[in-house]
Amino acid sequence: MHRGWLGELSISFKTKNGLTWLDRSFASAPLKLQRSLYPEGIECCHNVILHTAGGIVAGDRLSISCQLDNNCSVLITNAAATKVYRSEQNFAVQNIQLVLKENSILEWLPQETILFAAAKFRQNLTIELGENALCFGWEINRFGRTARNEKFRNGIWQNHIEVWQNGDPIWIDRQFLVGQEDIARSYNGLWNQSTTGTFWFIGKVVTPEIIDSLRSLLPTDGDEIFITRLQKGLVCRYRGNSTAVCRQKFILLWHCLREMYTHREAHIPAVWQI
Repeated sequence: MHRGWLGELSISFKTKNGLTWLDRSFASAPLKLQRSLYPEGIECCHNVILHTAGGIVAGDRLSISCQLDNNCSVLITNAAATKVYRSEQNFAVQNIQLVLKENSILEWLPQETILFAAAKFRQNLTIELGENALCFGWEINRFGRTARNEKFRNGIWQNHIEVWQNGDPIWIDRQFLVGQEDIARSYNGLWNQSTTGTFWFIGKVVTPEIIDSLRSLLPTDGDEIFITRLQKGLVCRYRGNSTAVCRQKFILLWHCLREMYTHREAHIPAVWQI
């Protein structure tokens, strides 16, 4: 007998005369999409995903799919940090599929994920890019509730990301972490830190000169942050002790790249300031 939520969110967007709108939405508990917002005008449609159960538990199977028609511009975030609770045996799984058609722009900017001690969580994210489509995105993960001096022990975290365009792989990423003391201390693990993050910009060539300029903008405050150039884009990795610091650095990259490649200033979603 299955235990846990079987939640689904399926959304699609269209555009006409410069207006991008939510064309179709289907949701089943605990996932829900709030009303679309246009804080920067009709061109970019902002949307907030809500998890009504308040957290992810063992046995949950969540599925999110999002499709952008040609020329759409969409920003998606969530209403609060995602909490993944401890599990004795079963994994919680979240599958995300993002499909961007020609000349579309998707900004996938979720708030952080907090993995409790003994949590078992697997996420699979697949992105399919059409011609001249752009995808900005990030993932920020805190391992353990450090405000309670909790460390990520006895848990398992798996994160798979695939980006494809015209049947060709653009970026394939596999991350795997086991909550053990030696891995927490290892340089190839957490290196005694609590937070990791991955930022990506995919769809356009980024020159070495742009990479150098972005690196020079990032403050050096003891946390580790590295930028790697891809064939069509870039990836930035963070490892440190603060989700807030990680987000600040990723926002800086997002601001710079958004203005550079879309000629629009980044607009902070109001839900982040609550």
